[in-house]
Amino acid sequence: MPVNRPLREPNAPATQQQISFMHKLNEKGIITNDELAYFHSQPTRLTATTLISSHENDPGFDQARQELHLERSTSQPAPGTPDKETQQVTFAHTKIPAAFVTPHTVTRNDGTTQQRAYVHLPQGVEINGLDVSGYSFDIPLNPRQQQQLLNKETINISLREDRPITIWKGSKENGDYISHTLNDPWGLVTGIKNGRENYLNNRTQASDRAVTHTHEAGSVPSLGDAAREARNSAAELGGGEENRDRPVAER
Repeated sequence: MPVNRPLREPNAPATQQQISFMHKLNEKGIITNDELAYFHSQPTRLTATTLISSHENDPGFDQARQELHLERSTSQPAPGTPDKETQQVTFAHTKIPAAFVTPHTVTRNDGTTQQRAYVHLPQGVEINGLDVSGYSFDIPLNPRQQQQLLNKETINISLREDRPITIWKGSKENGDYISHTLNDPWGLVTGIKNGRENYLNNRTQASDRAVTHTHEAGSVPSLGDAAREARNSAAELGGGEENRDRPVAER
């Protein structure tokens, strides 16, 4: 018979393992979006333990746990890797319409360039009760994401769990610049997911107008075309395309 042991540091932040497991349960439809949102409003070990325990007897619970264990075991580095590199890197995944992604190019100190993008948060996105509608954050663009952007597809976004995300809005020149550092990427992912559902449910017609773009016959769209379209689309749909000042720490 299992022994109930007192939870150590119940008010401490939930562990990455707990957060990953809760999102795996949500992915399987075991934990609801409302329960996940409640957790992110009180992201403690006690909240995570209570929510996870309440679903232990649900169908699919053990399978979700096994899948997460398999994902972690297959991503373990080879033996002998230095301690700093043995820390498992996991990602929080989400999607966002191309209308809210504006590509740009960064030139490094050595003269090389990198394709990146501003991701603008649409109206209705909340993180732990904080309304972040119109805020932006910056990500690198891999070749697949660049192609998704050119094709006006939904963009797949992956955020490292072990790295904080800085979101901002406004302009330093105008004196209305505001920024926040988010230590839990899953909170941002959950907010985007809920905002995306709201966007798809309530802004279908506006979305169709915003993402429709006709190129001249025989022309090939470029990232510059996508950037101009995204700026117009984000402005129409309530994104933060006006956010031009990246945080100094990220430059």
